[in-house]
Amino acid sequence: MKKQMVQLAAVSIGIVLTAGCIQQGTEEPLQFHTPDTYPIETDVTLRYWMELSPQVSANNTSFNATELAAYLEEATGIHVKYEHPAAGQADAAFHLLRSSNDMPDIMERTWSDMPGGAEKLINDGVLADLTPYIEHVSPNLKNLLKENPDWALQMMTDKGKYFEYPFIRPDEKLTACMTYIIRKDLLDKAELAVPETLEEWETALYAFRDMGIEAPLSLRLGSYQFAKFSPFTGVFGIGSSFYQVGGTVKYGPYEPEFADYMKLLRKWYEDGILDKEFANEDSKRRAALVVNGKNGAVDATIGGEFGTYLNMIPEESTIQYVAAKIPVRTAGDIAMIAQKDWPVRDCAGISGSSKNKEIAARFLDFGYSKQGHMLYNFGKEGVSYEINGGVPVYTGAVIQPNQNGGLTAEQGMAKYVRACYGGPFVQDVNYIEQYYQREEQKQAMELCDSDTLDYRLPVSLNISEAEQKRYADIMAQVNTYLTETLENFVSGNVETGYLDAYYAQLKRLGIEEAIDIQQSAYDSYLKRKRYLK
Repeated sequence: MKKQMVQLAAVSIGIVLTAGCIQQGTEEPLQFHTPDTYPIETDVTLRYWMELSPQVSANNTSFNATELAAYLEEATGIHVKYEHPAAGQADAAFHLLRSSNDMPDIMERTWSDMPGGAEKLINDGVLADLTPYIEHVSPNLKNLLKENPDWALQMMTDKGKYFEYPFIRPDEKLTACMTYIIRKDLLDKAELAVPETLEEWETALYAFRDMGIEAPLSLRLGSYQFAKFSPFTGVFGIGSSFYQVGGTVKYGPYEPEFADYMKLLRKWYEDGILDKEFANEDSKRRAALVVNGKNGAVDATIGGEFGTYLNMIPEESTIQYVAAKIPVRTAGDIAMIAQKDWPVRDCAGISGSSKNKEIAARFLDFGYSKQGHMLYNFGKEGVSYEINGGVPVYTGAVIQPNQNGGLTAEQGMAKYVRACYGGPFVQDVNYIEQYYQREEQKQAMELCDSDTLDYRLPVSLNISEAEQKRYADIMAQVNTYLTETLENFVSGNVETGYLDAYYAQLKRLGIEEAIDIQQSAYDSYLKRKRYLK
């Protein structure tokens, strides 16, 4: 272990342990004193505030009681006390923390979503400017950012200040989790291949209808799915929420092509292709359609929904679902847009009032080391994983219900690792390849390819507090109106000529102002590149 720790220290390029050259306003220069190897000798106890994952709470009332918490303390030498808000009360609890004089050292939140973004949180003293800490006492993360500058852009403010130790998913298999699944048994009956183009999809769906299938296509069309998945909009060359093309921000439902999209959905509805209850997003109803053979195709998450459906279908049933590629206009094309997240997700920040910033930084940086990577993703060798053919493989005590006390794979993992719900580390693709235990899920993972990130806006756009309030007010009205219009238009409650009034109403509601706000924020995001070294 000592040899490995020395090797870890080697990734520290040019690290200065007693730097006296970093100025923050009129403050005295920062001095750094901790060694660059683990474990660190310290009597400091860090306070770490985070929501307790449901996967963890299935076994423990606190992260303190997990095996991983003990592993991390043993490896880093740093004692950490984890604190959790009550379930469902994180926002209110964090608000109270901000107004108190008792801030913990480390906190996990989605910082980019907060009014004014991370820049305001730093200015208000809620978060520390982590730029000097990443530069001088975080060699592991520093090295990763040097190799992946696009990651750095997603974890800094528009003024170039780092504000977090993020959760990073470097492989596209880790960032795409939604797809379409379709009845292979019905395709075989109709002598059809799994559809790829829009034309092939329609051929299959009409065949399902003619077989008497109640809901040939179950498609969710709510604001969440529009923002995340863009259901079938890519074949019209648009996203279904905000996106950009060549640096110009657009809003899909305000583009002319959205009218053609709605007309197609209306035709499908009238022809009995689209589920008559498309506006009903009840998950139990959808599952019942799938399990009872009343559905032909459905959008689904690969892990939660697809896996659940496969396990619910009786073994003796002839129902067989497989994944399909994201629909395109022309065979062989890569889909324009679907569900795919950016690699960097907000995670751990250090409070501006912490008296232990350096120790907190050293603790968090451990997650990006080789040893930290293995602990966060797989736990301890011989206990929660074994090396098989050079690949870490979870033991039965982790993912097998007959050995882990009847837990799901996620719940079993959460006793030992954070790979299944995120944290301050780089997620390993071997995690997801074992989490998806059914072959159908693994095949689905391979079919999610799309050019989404060429169009999707980064999640870390910084909108000022005043603009954010205005933007929220506009979009609350726009989302409500869009949902109502879509439901009424597709189900035939309004004439097709209503579309002219639809676009005019979006303009009256302020959609062009909302686009301008997003454009300004995106322009500022692109300018962050000047801070990269």
